[in-house]
Amino acid sequence: MYDFTLTSEQKAFKAMCRNFATKELAPIVGKADLVPDPKDAWGVVAPVMNKALKLGLGKVGIPEEYGGGGAGMVETMILAEEFGAVDYGFAMSLWVTTTATRLLLNGTEAQKKKWWGPTIADETGKYIWATVSTEPPGGNEMMCPLPDTQMGIHTSAIRDGKGYRIKGQKLFITNGGEAEVLIVNARTRPDLPNAQGCNWFLFHKDTPGFSVGRYDSKIGGRLSTNTELFFDDMWVPEEDMIGEEGKGFWVIERIYLENSLTLAATCIGVARTAYNYALEHARNRIIWGKPIIEYQGTSTRLVQMKLKIETLRALCEKLAWALDNPAEAEGLDKLTKLAKYYSGQVVHEVTADAAYIFGGYGLMKGIPVEKLIRDGLLTRVVEGCVEANEWMTAQYDLKPIV
Repeated sequence: MYDFTLTSEQKAFKAMCRNFATKELAPIVGKADLVPDPKDAWGVVAPVMNKALKLGLGKVGIPEEYGGGGAGMVETMILAEEFGAVDYGFAMSLWVTTTATRLLLNGTEAQKKKWWGPTIADETGKYIWATVSTEPPGGNEMMCPLPDTQMGIHTSAIRDGKGYRIKGQKLFITNGGEAEVLIVNARTRPDLPNAQGCNWFLFHKDTPGFSVGRYDSKIGGRLSTNTELFFDDMWVPEEDMIGEEGKGFWVIERIYLENSLTLAATCIGVARTAYNYALEHARNRIIWGKPIIEYQGTSTRLVQMKLKIETLRALCEKLAWALDNPAEAEGLDKLTKLAKYYSGQVVHEVTADAAYIFGGYGLMKGIPVEKLIRDGLLTRVVEGCVEANEWMTAQYDLKPIV
């Protein structure tokens, strides 16, 4: 049987994340969410992110032997859920940093020393990371498996001496304008299909040829930034490319699976908070002389909300175990896209039901569930849209259930 009992270390980590999110993050959420300019909103958020990174939360995914926290998927899920329960956008910004560092698990020892070293040694809390992939045609192009060489990533990386010149445009990049270290996906072999012709390159924000464009003003997730990025013949040395030329695409497979599950855990946090708000309101709202929770329509709705959240949690916990134990999982670890798909559905439905229980108040600015609805809408397109995740699961991961 699977044992999902948290260890004493995991319980302590959970308590630390919850305490920090409650005391440091929660007081700024309402203010930052209402700041019209996303760049100005980040100005409200940045001091709290710096504190979180000073605590080491940005390097928990780096192996212990290199000075990191050595976190597995269970710890990553804990971080995502506890911060997601307070704010979806901040949680995204934080865990994108933790998972981006893990792309270097497939790097060389020299790359790990060069790029992990400053993050581990940082005491200022400035080492935010970003993975840079989404392009104007859509984020799903990154995972295009089709043989047509015209499909997939269009940002190019052309060999120039002992390095590559990168040219192209990226969109919607989480942490794109704030990151110290970025990892960009570019086409090194335009003569080959997408899955055989791409590589990931590490670079610093001050690299010539790199620039930040528009900051996107989103309806939800406003405590993280998404930006447009430009690459104008940005030269990167060959030693900063992960994997052999044209064979670096699949280094992201593990991270892609981890990101799907981490996003799902963030959704658990958002949905959990929406449910708790709705439950408290239902107990205190008096209609026709009694709390509305005593009416079957309200109590049944709350039961269904809780069922969805606990079902998603059970799925995520099992898949976290599978990712941490792939040898025993027999392919189950490949199904994290199901968690991503289902989490988008759950958080959308639970936040909408929470607002419904609040009645007219649920649609008013300043009422927490209104914000949670906006945050929940993003989850259906982040890390690949729902339909793309379904299609990829159907094509590659469907097996008999035993």
